[in-house]
Amino acid sequence: MPVNDNDEHEDQILVAWAMRFDGWRYGETRWLDHERLAAADRMIDKLQLPPDPLQQLTLFFMLQRHLYKWGGEQCSRHGSKWRAFRTLFLVTSGFDVDREWRAPELYDTWERDYLPHRENAIAHIARALQAMPPTTTEISEDERALKYYNLEAFLFEDVHDCFHRQGFLNAFDFFSIVIWKANRAKSRIAKTVRLITGCSDLEAAVNGITRALHKAENGPARLAVLETISSRESVQSAVPEQRTGELHDGQIILRLLLVADQDPAAAVQPP
Repeated sequence: MPVNDNDEHEDQILVAWAMRFDGWRYGETRWLDHERLAAADRMIDKLQLPPDPLQQLTLFFMLQRHLYKWGGEQCSRHGSKWRAFRTLFLVTSGFDVDREWRAPELYDTWERDYLPHRENAIAHIARALQAMPPTTTEISEDERALKYYNLEAFLFEDVHDCFHRQGFLNAFDFFSIVIWKANRAKSRIAKTVRLITGCSDLEAAVNGITRALHKAENGPARLAVLETISSRESVQSAVPEQRTGELHDGQIILRLLLVADQDPAAAVQPP
């Protein structure tokens, strides 16, 4: 529980951002109990994020309920649960919540009172996370989260370099691109990736798609891989405000990952 004004301000931010999402209903209808609890343990113990953005939002919601109401009120703010909680805030703070999963009234309050101050909220929680004692876990997902809140820098630097270095992307990095370009389409794209690869596991499906992209011999072949996704579930249709002359989403992803340009901003400029 808060012990000073700084803690109280942090609580107000974290509660509002977690409760905008109906994590209870999503967990009960879309995510089996034992899988959900196992994912929560992995997040707390190893800072291992689930690949699905809705699952990340669900874990953020679950930790809020635990730390403020369900027995975790006395947990140290310097402990692993608070590290996971703050990390999940930074990871999910850029997510829009599909209308289907918005918490009635709480989402409206968040949108009115907290969304306009998102940058300040992110900076506040980032400082709190940075002030925590160093983690002993081998996985420094919290450090990735601190980079993630500046999403464009994360994509142009970390994700781009990671793709070239290892020859594929994990689901988290791939969907960071999707969220950046077409946040409202992320759930549909996840279903499509599973469908065209025949993999029920999203991590394996993204691994296969991005390996194929990396191995393609030339630009047209690489773009064809991405158009396989957009031909079944149009990403562009989810971004109706796209202006004339802008690159369509497949080209943007392609350039982001593959163009070794000294000026990253050139990757998203029309030719």
